[in-house]
Amino acid sequence: MISILIIGIIAIVFGILFIFKPKLLEKLNEIGNRIITTDEFAIIYRHISGALLIIIGIILFIIAFSKI
Repeated sequence: MISILIIGIIAIVFGILFIFKPKLLEKLNEIGNRIITTDEFAIIYRHISGALLIIIGIILFIIAFSKI
């Protein structure tokens, strides 16, 4: 259950980064030597990518807290 929460938090954080700070995400990608995948498609459609990540994160939170 803790792993679901952690994945949910990570998804929400990256969703927010995709929507509001795509340049920061690109810099993190360069620093991380491709650990953080930001392909061209994700950057072009950053609002959709970010929204999907936030939705996935929220769903994971709901799943995790419904099992408590």
